[in-house]
Amino acid sequence: MTNYVSRFIHNYADKVEPLRELLKKDVSFEWHEAHTRAFDDLKRQLAQAPTLRYYSPNEPVTVSVDASSRGLGAVLLQAGRPVAYAARTLTPTESRWAQIEKELLAILFGCRRLMYVADTLSRATRDLGGKCDQRIQEQVSLHINTLVTNLPFSSNKMQAIREATRIDQSLCEVMDLYRKGWPHTKSQVTEKAKSYWEVRDEIHVVEDVVFRNDLVIIPNSLRAEMINKVHEGHLGIEKCKRRARDVMWWPGMAAAVERAVRECEACAQRRAAPPREPLAPHAVPDRPWQVLATDIFQVKDKHYLLVVDYYSKYVEVATLVDLRSATVIGILKPMFARHGIPQRLVSDNGCQFVSQEFRDFAKDWDFEQVTSSPHYPRSNGFSERNVQTVKNMIIKSQETKTDFYVALLNFRNTPISGEKYSPAQLLFGRRLNTKLPVKSCLLNPKTPLKKEITISRNIKNDKMCQYYNRGTRALKPLKDNEQVRIRDPAEINGRGRWVRAQVERAAAEPRSYWVRTPDGRRYRRNRQQIIPAAPRRRLVLLPIVPAQGLIYLNTMMTWRSVAEVNRWVHRVYKDPRIQLNIPLSATLVQAGEYVRRKGFNCIIGTHN
Repeated sequence: MTNYVSRFIHNYADKVEPLRELLKKDVSFEWHEAHTRAFDDLKRQLAQAPTLRYYSPNEPVTVSVDASSRGLGAVLLQAGRPVAYAARTLTPTESRWAQIEKELLAILFGCRRLMYVADTLSRATRDLGGKCDQRIQEQVSLHINTLVTNLPFSSNKMQAIREATRIDQSLCEVMDLYRKGWPHTKSQVTEKAKSYWEVRDEIHVVEDVVFRNDLVIIPNSLRAEMINKVHEGHLGIEKCKRRARDVMWWPGMAAAVERAVRECEACAQRRAAPPREPLAPHAVPDRPWQVLATDIFQVKDKHYLLVVDYYSKYVEVATLVDLRSATVIGILKPMFARHGIPQRLVSDNGCQFVSQEFRDFAKDWDFEQVTSSPHYPRSNGFSERNVQTVKNMIIKSQETKTDFYVALLNFRNTPISGEKYSPAQLLFGRRLNTKLPVKSCLLNPKTPLKKEITISRNIKNDKMCQYYNRGTRALKPLKDNEQVRIRDPAEINGRGRWVRAQVERAAAEPRSYWVRTPDGRRYRRNRQQIIPAAPRRRLVLLPIVPAQGLIYLNTMMTWRSVAEVNRWVHRVYKDPRIQLNIPLSATLVQAGEYVRRKGFNCIIGTHN
């Protein structure tokens, strides 16, 4: 009963709140004094004569709302007296809102609940004749004139937009719906206007120009031109989107701008490198001298060969008299004779390591040779880090005129950072005797526990990955024959512009691919050095030849540049009445618009 007459009871939500608490699922039904007072108060409200007054259409209306910690209340007032009440209890989620949010919710609730009064008045309209408020008319006219005059378009451009809007079938349909009224459901709208359904309440038409709020809706025939203007200066995707959103709109504009920026050849050639990928550390080998890393470095005018063991981190250094493969092989053979032949040797792509002579050496001595990704030192980071350490040792020894080999001996005999064993102990199972006095018992052989070493290294690698992988992102694997871009191999260190290439297949090494450039050359590149390429533009021309009337010649060609479009058109269509002098600086989108204006039906699509 109280719910039925709630609109006649002031602050109804607050009055019934103690009783509503008893109806909740997780609350036991226990009647207390507060419930008795609330129940008696409701009985008194039902027994008293209502204090509401009758509604008068001749008096102004005031809606007063309020929000408490438990409910919302609203009242419709005339002359300070209530006409109708409305109230409801807050949900548990709403009760946790800030008070200012509850007050705003009360405004929304009061307007919606008491809207029936406005609806009743709208159904009882009467002719006001010429008594309409003149100020409202002046304000509407001022808004319309300001909307048009303040547009950031020249008068010629606005005229072009009007003309293009009049022949744009989708916008013509939208203008017709704007004048006649939109239907109740989206299914009743034609396909051409469905993309405008979500913003139908924001659309208005002024002087044959369609607006969404204060943004001009650009007709389809001018969109490519507007995108080109937005991308002048070759700004990035987000900046171009912001520029476009300031002045214009059409369905899918953001996606069209993003696509145009991605397809821009100049921007694609100067794109930033992909983000870092998560760290992929090498697995801990099963035994010493199983996996080695090698590299060549230079200090002043001398070259050195460095070999380091992945398990023990034991370093071997030798001076090179020249950089021939035979010299490198001649140094590796004595090392392998002392410590044994490794199972795998990791190196960069220096000519000494990729020569046929070195391949024959690896095959003859029966070890696997693995090369890192070209122009990507990070993939051979273990040897690069040891090169840096040894380089500093050599430079310091030269500056202080001390023996480098004494420093190398001490380095080999010092425990590895974060571990209890030195490289010499891990490789030989014993400490090396140095100039530093040491107990004889410490020089006795003692084999380190392999399980202890493996667990310690894995924990260290996991911690290193945890810190390094912050801000990294795994890159999407590439497919065979996928169109990509790599750094121009002709430029130094592979850090120049991005040029087109095609993926042939994934390489045996992790995160590496074989790619082929348009000139037929093959390169191996790390995934970090490859970015996906936007699909090429394709122009499909259906030319109307004037000499033959309306005869359509279906021709499908693929061009990489506007210059190719010019050459093809002038070679195939020799009729002097067809002039397609497209500027070489134009994009293919601009070329397509130019071709259309010259009497061609041009479709711009994409292909891989």
